[in-house]
Amino acid sequence: MHLRTDLDRSVRQRIPLLLLGFIFCAGIFGNAAVVLAQKVPEENTNSQPKKVYDLPSGGGKSADEDDDFTEVIPIFGSEIYADSLYICIEQTEWMKGERTAVISTEFSGLITSLSKHARFGAIAFNDQIHSYQHLPVFAVTSHRTAAKLWEPARERQDGASLAEALERTLELAHRDQTKHRAVALIIDDRYAQGEIPLNFATVLGQQNRDFLPIHIFFVSGGDPDPGLQDICRQISSFTGGRFRTIGIQPQPGQPPLPPPTPPSPSCPGD
Repeated sequence: MHLRTDLDRSVRQRIPLLLLGFIFCAGIFGNAAVVLAQKVPEENTNSQPKKVYDLPSGGGKSADEDDDFTEVIPIFGSEIYADSLYICIEQTEWMKGERTAVISTEFSGLITSLSKHARFGAIAFNDQIHSYQHLPVFAVTSHRTAAKLWEPARERQDGASLAEALERTLELAHRDQTKHRAVALIIDDRYAQGEIPLNFATVLGQQNRDFLPIHIFFVSGGDPDPGLQDICRQISSFTGGRFRTIGIQPQPGQPPLPPPTPPSPSCPGD
């Protein structure tokens, strides 16, 4: 009788230990399953590490995205911190020659620097709008290679559509739900003849609804359109982006510069 009582007591004492062991094992297997599930869409293609930054939110995100890490993206001697980058490039006649070569080299290096974790999109414009893809894409090897072939593939054409191109770039960026998104605009320092000017209120109030930083790289030969320069400075400043002038003269033999366009009355301070 005493033997049975001791046996029962021993069994009761072991039950909590068995339960703790079961919970511990379940936790180990659960963590392993999470790690296996968090794969990126391609094998290792770029060893660039991500870094941690305390950045302001740039919009919504899905529940499984890591919102603490950002890419460090080099561009024209500056750095942009973002999970996703959306690039808008002018490809007009005024971008021929050295300007084309410098911008294409910069674009190629920028795309190469992205890790496979980053998303990106690209828009090129002259008198038409050209999209690399109509949706954001991961910077896996296939997309990086295709984008670097896509950018220099078109002849530089007369005419421009900067306002529409920026709107399309922002639309593309808003289809991405990554927390830290940014837009980079690489443009000439003059509007084309008869081109619709940028409208500060429209860009900031309607198109950039997630208040993404807009970084503007202003390719100038030293005599910029003051109206375009002012509004670009204001857009980059109000969105928390950078404005930088890239000094490259137009190719010799270009047609005369278009006349300056008066600043838009919707710009702050006008």
